[in-house]
Amino acid sequence: MIGLLGLVLLLQPFGGDQALSLLIARRLQGGAVMYRDVWDIRQPLTFVWYATIGSIFGSSAISVRIAEILWQGTLAYLIGRDVTEMSGSRQRGFITAIAAVGPIFWIMQADDVAQPDTLVLLPIYLAFRAIAKANHSPIHPLTAVSLGVACTVIGLFKIVYAPLPALFLLVWVVQRWRERRQAVATAAWFALGLIVSALLVVVFFVSTGVWDWVTHTWFVQAPAMRALSPPPLERLIRAAGRFVVLTLPVLIGAVVTIVSLRKRPRDLWTLMAVVWTITSAIAILAQQWWSYLFLALTVPIGLLAGGPLSRWLATTARRFAAALLILVALVATHLFYFRAVVDRGLDPSAIELSLVRAAVVRSEAAALFADSESLEGSVFVFGDPLILLDVGRESTPSIHGWSPEFYDDLTWARLTAELMANPPAYFLINPTSKEVLVDRAPDLDAWLRSEYHLVATLTADTEVLERLP
Repeated sequence: MIGLLGLVLLLQPFGGDQALSLLIARRLQGGAVMYRDVWDIRQPLTFVWYATIGSIFGSSAISVRIAEILWQGTLAYLIGRDVTEMSGSRQRGFITAIAAVGPIFWIMQADDVAQPDTLVLLPIYLAFRAIAKANHSPIHPLTAVSLGVACTVIGLFKIVYAPLPALFLLVWVVQRWRERRQAVATAAWFALGLIVSALLVVVFFVSTGVWDWVTHTWFVQAPAMRALSPPPLERLIRAAGRFVVLTLPVLIGAVVTIVSLRKRPRDLWTLMAVVWTITSAIAILAQQWWSYLFLALTVPIGLLAGGPLSRWLATTARRFAAALLILVALVATHLFYFRAVVDRGLDPSAIELSLVRAAVVRSEAAALFADSESLEGSVFVFGDPLILLDVGRESTPSIHGWSPEFYDDLTWARLTAELMANPPAYFLINPTSKEVLVDRAPDLDAWLRSEYHLVATLTADTEVLERLP
């Protein structure tokens, strides 16, 4: 079922984040070191995931989408099996799995695929289920150690979710506080796993000479993103509204479960799912309010909604109505895509050109560099990294030009120094990045004006600059 829901994504084009992740992954495959030879504000395991997929399936948009379907399909399988074992009902297991993972696919747009916020859901659930299975029994020391390691692994996908295994364990400890000696021993084993795994990560970053940049990126620049470029309230309203509308039955089921906690025993599974939901909501509000961030809520809300939804869907007629509702949601959220398929067939490039205005810029840039023998050399793009994929040129600096409005002074200084030390043959700059350059990096802007000249203007006023001889 999850695979069927995910099929609609297979021929959709790459988004900018996915293109950048793929470009970084390729450099890692070539021996680059994260934060030294190639930089991004995100944690590194997402790029390791892309690199692994590239090694297995090849570096392409469709391979990433297939891998995402398999990744989330594994998550759905585990949820379905665990709920079936816990409740004794295969129907409840199936419905809970669909409620938890299905919304990822009927909400997800092309730009949302394989983001850290969805990739991290599987390791979070692995920690969740490890504690849930110990509901009425002690946690084995090895399991406690692995939970500590899970904090580190989750943090290397997305650091804001790193505390979740510790919070799950805290719920377990509170419920078993009468057995304090056992709880303290479990917490000690957990701390051991966390400390050792975190130290190994620190040693790696120190040994590769990037520790200063890691700490600056994760703990200085990332928290400062809201100050550097405050997200508009309209973005939050639009993203939250879309999420609520497209997951309304699941949200209602989750609310029913939470309200019922007043009248029934508070089981470990439900309490941990509530903690997961609250933590994810706080993490979303603390970020830039992009729509894909809300996908992190789908699994904990689905876990809460499984019980009420399985009771509501007890009859065949209701299950048929639910399947029809999912189909309507899938078509509604991807209507633009289905229209493009009808108009352009199954050619991903043709579909993309009909869907995304930025694709026209990329197509023009690729044609410009392909048709002109004189336009040779490296290219640096301030804007959509998909241009680099389409043009097929290298970008040598460690820092990319995607979303430069989030760069702080130290990052701008590093990028400026690298560009001046090894000037690319060409720059492509979109109007938004041009404004950011003038405001945030006047030295780099002045250098570009003195060292480069305009050779072409593409759609949406994207400028192509060539270095002066």
